[in-house]
Amino acid sequence: SHLDIGSVPRASFFHTIRPFSPPDTLEREKLDEYCTPGEGADEMFDYAMRVRRTIVECLEEFQSVRFELGWLCDVIPWMRERQFSIASHPKYIAHQSRESAKEDHPTRLQLAVAIVKYRTRLREPRRGVCTAWLASLPVGLEIPFRIEKGTMQLPSDDTTPVIYVGPGTGVAPMRSLLQRRLLPHLEKHGAGESEKVSDANRIYLGFRHSQKDFLFEEDWTEWSKLGLLEWRLAASRETDSKIYVQDLLKEDLALIWKTIGERNGYVLISGSAGKMPEAVRDALKEACITEGDMEEDQAIRFLNAMEVQNRLQEECWS
Repeated sequence: SHLDIGSVPRASFFHTIRPFSPPDTLEREKLDEYCTPGEGADEMFDYAMRVRRTIVECLEEFQSVRFELGWLCDVIPWMRERQFSIASHPKYIAHQSRESAKEDHPTRLQLAVAIVKYRTRLREPRRGVCTAWLASLPVGLEIPFRIEKGTMQLPSDDTTPVIYVGPGTGVAPMRSLLQRRLLPHLEKHGAGESEKVSDANRIYLGFRHSQKDFLFEEDWTEWSKLGLLEWRLAASRETDSKIYVQDLLKEDLALIWKTIGERNGYVLISGSAGKMPEAVRDALKEACITEGDMEEDQAIRFLNAMEVQNRLQEECWS
C-alpha cells in the first residue's frame, strides 16, 4: 500500500543493499560489480532495468541481503502517486446526462488509461502497478483522487483555429478541451440551430490499429458529422511503413501554415515525451519554411514566439 516493491530498482538500490550482504559471498561479489562504474554498471542495467525486474524479485534472488526494519524505507522507495490527464469536461458530462449544463459534476470524470502489460526475457509478464490496480476495480466503485490544474489553455475566441495533436493517451486532454469548446455549439444543435466551425478545430490522432485501440472514435465521428471538427488518424501498424501524427502533419503543410501563419492559430501537443513532440515541432518548422517562405532560423524564432504567446503548448510525459 505504501512502498513500491513492484518498481524497477535504480542504481542507488544496489548501493544501499550492498553493505547488508555478507563479505566473501558470491552475492556480495555480484553487488560489488554492479556498484562499480563502467562494465559493472552496464551489467546492473542488463540485470534489472533492461528486463524491468522488480525490487521484490531482486531481494528474492539476493537472499543473503539482511537488513533491519528501520532500513526498509531506505531500501524501498515510497510509492509515488500516478497522474492521468482528464479526458472529459464536467459540463459536457451533464449535457450527456441531459441534465442542466450549468451544473458541474466534479466527482465524475473520465480518463484514458493504457494498461501497462508486456513481456521481457523474464517468465512473468511485467505489469504496471497503478494501471493493473485500476483494471482490477469493480464497476461502480468510488475511489479518492486529487485534481491538479492543467497547463493547456484555449484561445478566448472560439473562432481562433486550433490544431490538436494527441497520439495515444495524449488524446485525453484534447478531448476534454474539445468538449469544453464545442459544448455551446452542441447545445445550439440540440435546439435546432446549426453552425459549422470545423475549420477552427482540427485534431491529429495516432493509434496502432483503427479497429483495436482507436480511443473515443464515436466522439470524433459525431462531431465531424455535425461540422464541428476535422480529424485525421495515423494508424501506425496498418501499413507496411509506419505512419505517425508527424507524417500526417507533413502532408498538410499548407493548411498548417494557414492556421499558424495567416490566422494566428494555436497548436496543442500532448502525449509521450519521446520523439513525438520534437518530430511535431519539426513538421511545424517545415511548414514555416516551405509555405511561409522562411529561413530555418526564422522558422525557429517564429515557433519560439508562438510558445511565448501561448499559441504553441505542450503537455507531455515520460
